Amino acid sequence: ALRFGTNRLEICVQNTWANRLIADAELPPDKRLTWATYNPYHAGDVAPPSGLLGPVLLRSQTAPFEK
Repeated sequence: ALRFGTNRLEICVQNTWANRLIADAELPPDKRLTWATYNPYHAGDVAPPSGLLGPVLLRSQTAPFEK
């Protein structure tokens, strides 16, 4: 909820599981961070777009959101 004065917005952006598996495939086995029973990804695969994909718009309103 916004308040009068200074407000701080913090956004944590996560990567996709596919991108993590692709990145790990490029590492030596003892340096990998993930493990999966099935991994269709290989070192050198192109990582799909991920993260905060725009455009992003922040809006404020005075009444609560309605469903």
